[in-house]
Amino acid sequence: MRLAFTALRQAGGSAAVFACLLSAAALFVVCGTILESGVSSPVEPRRYGAADVVVGGATHVQLHTGDASKRAALAQPAPLSKQVAEDVHRRAAETGVKAIPDHASPAVLLIGDRHDVTVHNWSATHLGDRMITDGSAPGPGEMALDDLAADATGAVTGDIVPVRTAHGVQTLRVSGIISYGPTAASMTPAAYLPDDAAARLTDRGDGPVATAIGLVADNTVNADALAADIHESIGDEALARVTSGAGRAQVEFPTVAQARTDLQSLGGSLLGIVVIVTIVVIGAAMTTTAHRRRHTLSLLRTIALTPRDLLVAVAADTLFISAIAAAIGVFFGALVVRGFGGLLAFIGVLPPGYTLSSGPITLAGSGLLTITLAQVIAWAVHRRIAQGAPGAADLSTSASFTLSRPAAVAGAVLTAVGGAASVLPLVWSGIAAVAIAGGGGLLLAFGSGILSRPVVAAVIRRIGRLRLRRRGSSRCPETWLSGATMYESAPRLAAAAAPLILATALALVQVAIPATLASGNKRAAEQSVTASHAVTSAAGLPSVNPPADTLMVTRQHILGWTTVLDSIEQFDLTAYGFAGPVSSALDISATHGNWEPDTPLGADEAVGSEFTAATLGATVGESVDIVLADGTLAAPTVVATVDNRNAVGDIFLSYDLLGAHRAGGSPGAQAADFALTSAIADLDDDLTVRPAAAAFSGGSSPARAVITSVLPLIALFVYIAISAGNTLAQSTFSRATEIRTMHVIGVSRDQLRSVINAETTIFAGITAALGILVALPCLTTISLSVTGQPIPAVPLWFYAVLIASVGGLAMLSITIPGRIMISRNAATGRR
Repeated sequence: MRLAFTALRQAGGSAAVFACLLSAAALFVVCGTILESGVSSPVEPRRYGAADVVVGGATHVQLHTGDASKRAALAQPAPLSKQVAEDVHRRAAETGVKAIPDHASPAVLLIGDRHDVTVHNWSATHLGDRMITDGSAPGPGEMALDDLAADATGAVTGDIVPVRTAHGVQTLRVSGIISYGPTAASMTPAAYLPDDAAARLTDRGDGPVATAIGLVADNTVNADALAADIHESIGDEALARVTSGAGRAQVEFPTVAQARTDLQSLGGSLLGIVVIVTIVVIGAAMTTTAHRRRHTLSLLRTIALTPRDLLVAVAADTLFISAIAAAIGVFFGALVVRGFGGLLAFIGVLPPGYTLSSGPITLAGSGLLTITLAQVIAWAVHRRIAQGAPGAADLSTSASFTLSRPAAVAGAVLTAVGGAASVLPLVWSGIAAVAIAGGGGLLLAFGSGILSRPVVAAVIRRIGRLRLRRRGSSRCPETWLSGATMYESAPRLAAAAAPLILATALALVQVAIPATLASGNKRAAEQSVTASHAVTSAAGLPSVNPPADTLMVTRQHILGWTTVLDSIEQFDLTAYGFAGPVSSALDISATHGNWEPDTPLGADEAVGSEFTAATLGATVGESVDIVLADGTLAAPTVVATVDNRNAVGDIFLSYDLLGAHRAGGSPGAQAADFALTSAIADLDDDLTVRPAAAAFSGGSSPARAVITSVLPLIALFVYIAISAGNTLAQSTFSRATEIRTMHVIGVSRDQLRSVINAETTIFAGITAALGILVALPCLTTISLSVTGQPIPAVPLWFYAVLIASVGGLAMLSITIPGRIMISRNAATGRR
């Protein structure tokens, strides 16, 4: 057995497998770190640091229908309802603790440049360990700034500063500067108004609402026991979050709570994809290695080892390689995590101050997973060779490249299920069908990656035959020669092509849904919006007595839900409300139902796009189940539907309904999110003006959607490129004897270069074409469902990037190693 292990070590071919395993271990560390960071919270409370318990608005809502129930996440935390606030204040009074509400809303300081801040009531400063570094508490017509806002604006005590809120612009005097100690990266600038002034800014029509309530007790009160008592008094956990300890930071920094949810979702889905991709990539590398070692394996099987002994020797060799690769890969993975965290922060997944962290369980688990996968794949690749007749493995150059029955069945099932799911939007409209088609595209990509080896080998051999047939008439002998070498090298190239086909298809499927939705929204806005400009402000715009020919618009991210096969399915929707005649700024008409665009919608009425109506399973006259931003359940009746090509947003609701049910920390009920107008001459300088259509598309575009979707998977694509490129390079270097022989028989260096170049070009072309072809069913059906056009919405530049990446990788992995070997042979005196 020791001699067998030594023979396998000396046979070589392990470099490609080692590189794949090392990269896989690093990638597993990245995935594990994302999951771990989603479970833990590295941010400590600051403004709520002195509160023993903090009660924040709900982040989830419970949906019920029949026997089905589901807990759905809100886009943003809801404000505290009046009933919850009364219960908390009552219980606080009974237990002798102090309850302090925090009324938060957005504002803009108009000093120098525009500076976005969050307005709080002065009493809320007692929830943190604050110090008044200068001045005093604010009185009527005054405000206090924290040190972040003061540093950003340069304002000092006594300065007169214009401030824009949802009520308009007012001038306030800076009464003082406060500080919470060392500034945390997750903190944002804040301004503090007198309690009554701050509360008025959060009025939802029936009184002000609090973003949170902090409970401050003396040292004799146990914070956890107090939190449990408050939780019991509220009764339903879906109404509010009761937190203590580090959990208070999730209420103070809503983006932290959202980041944890996003990281858990991203880490889980990415880990599943990485495991499947790793199986394909390492399987291709080990198959190439087995092909290179076929003489050694055959010799060991013939003269010394039983099938079981051979598999044990392979397992020992694999354990040796995978253990070293895992140890090094885990170390590099810990380094990669830092850069990957910056990438997630760039696309907005990680808020300021939130960092990724790797614990010992993540590092050890990543190494163990790498070793386990290596053993399983090595067994699957070498099992047929070990069970074959002695000497048989030495003669077949392609036997090790044929698929085993389990692999063929798995690939066929994935391909069939993925293909069926990909065409679902042709028979079923709605976002659910689009989402299933996206999942089907992933299955189709995985299945095709498994089945691609025999397909690619057959295509390359067919091309080789065609070039061989030109032998008699061609004036270029290298054409015939390249055909001969490609015919014999087809299995070797096919094994390296599988990961690249998978990566190409995976990249296209990943961007299909976001790019198509962004393209549809952009096109609908360009066709429907007749106003020339949209006016916005971070503080909101007052909608009372708007200027002439101006349409005030409010936007809200809501949930729509319906029952599918006795299961509740939820969908993210964008709702718009209009405070005035819609025809003054939009050219929209109903395709079904009766709706006058200039007639305000009632609180129980809705107008949806045909796509949204199909998603929620409703027609004109039927109700749709939605959840507003503050967690309120509503069921307005669909009075009309709008053609998808003209539908800006997903659904239109009453302006007053949306204003009265905003998320926590939002402006009051009457504030507008933006205004549509064609007259901008008399606007205030602090307002932001942009094209009107861009306001409805949310600043999104197909290109931006592509970038945002691909960046989280960049580490996966780099892993595939490194692994596949290394496999190709090792395979090319293994042809040294072949190239030396051609030199000896008289093939010139230029002819050899032509052969290598032809092989590179054909390999890159086949790989890129098959990758795009695999993704095409998903891309086409999604585009038909969303935009009504069969042409996929993925930008052409993205196709160019994919093709260039595959071509560049082929050149680096085939052309350059081939030319190095040609030059070495020439340098040693061989022609």
